[in-house]
Amino acid sequence: MRHPYEKFIRIELFSIGLSVLIGIFAFIKSYTILMFICLYFISAGLAAEAMVAWSTYQKEQAIKSMVRSVVIFLISTYLFWHL
Repeated sequence: MRHPYEKFIRIELFSIGLSVLIGIFAFIKSYTILMFICLYFISAGLAAEAMVAWSTYQKEQAIKSMVRSVVIFLISTYLFWHL
């Protein structure tokens, strides 16, 4: 039997792992667009973490993770359009 939140946990792990791989490649090749994609994947991972925390009734942790996710998303979007 699968864990009820396995889908969110897989999304979180996939996005964090992909952001690490893309981040390493972006640092080596110095591609700015890949840095922004990496930040978006980190934001998605934090949002998935927030959904798991919200579903397990850890409301304070979920709110903190969602605020972090939104802040990273907004800052990276702002930097993307202004650089």
